[in-house]
Amino acid sequence: MKRTIKLLALDLDNTLLTSKKMISSQSKYILSLCEQAGIRVVTASGRLFRSQIQFTEQLSQNIRNNWHVCNGGGGIYDGRQLIWREKSFAPELFLELLNKIRRTPLFYFIDTISEVYCERGFRFQPSQTAQKLLEQPYIHSISEVQKIKHPVRIIFYCKDGDEVAMAHQFQMPGAVTYDAGDRVVEITPKSLNKYNALKRICDHYRIDMDQVAAIGDDENDIGMIQKAGLGIAMQNGTSQLKEAADIIGQYDNDHEGVSHIIKQYLL
Repeated sequence: MKRTIKLLALDLDNTLLTSKKMISSQSKYILSLCEQAGIRVVTASGRLFRSQIQFTEQLSQNIRNNWHVCNGGGGIYDGRQLIWREKSFAPELFLELLNKIRRTPLFYFIDTISEVYCERGFRFQPSQTAQKLLEQPYIHSISEVQKIKHPVRIIFYCKDGDEVAMAHQFQMPGAVTYDAGDRVVEITPKSLNKYNALKRICDHYRIDMDQVAAIGDDENDIGMIQKAGLGIAMQNGTSQLKEAADIIGQYDNDHEGVSHIIKQYLL
């Protein structure tokens, strides 16, 4: 017997999105069936607020207007309006992290949820992914990054495995470093994660976590996968996430993995 699920939380990259960064027509249809069945659909992504909107706007109006977790748990928005954001790094911790990072060749972004900043005049070449991000209008290049207000994430879009390993060296009390997939590494305050933001959404809708199904693929999904009533890992998910999940899907994100999971376990 399928358990009673009232809310479905979906990661985007490598979960709902294909490797070409698209939401299939089949996925859109299946998600609309969830809404018709009384299952509220929300996205829970590590994507930047303004980047995530372009995907939720492709879904039904009901889903678009739900509360969504953005910035890896750093914010919540509905429609196009940011309605909540997590507390920032403690000032002394942020400055200490910046001092350590600046001794490396790693190109980095600083996320404040509403805006994103990078250091002007950075002497090392950013990765191709970072270069594409620099073209976005919400990315600002400034000289005095230490004066940024409300920093909640430091993000590295790494070129290779060596840079990923280098980004993981910044282990400090009060901060967490983790993989966000596709050679992206993030440093956040310990309170910032998808689960904490998702719990806030569940409280808003008066839904218990044991009535939540969560689907993801990577390390930043582990908290919500473990705490959800039904935690589901994509077939293409990491080994750590699969160990934390109740169920492992049969298909990956390029073969309608989310649609198959929903049809088999939720509808």
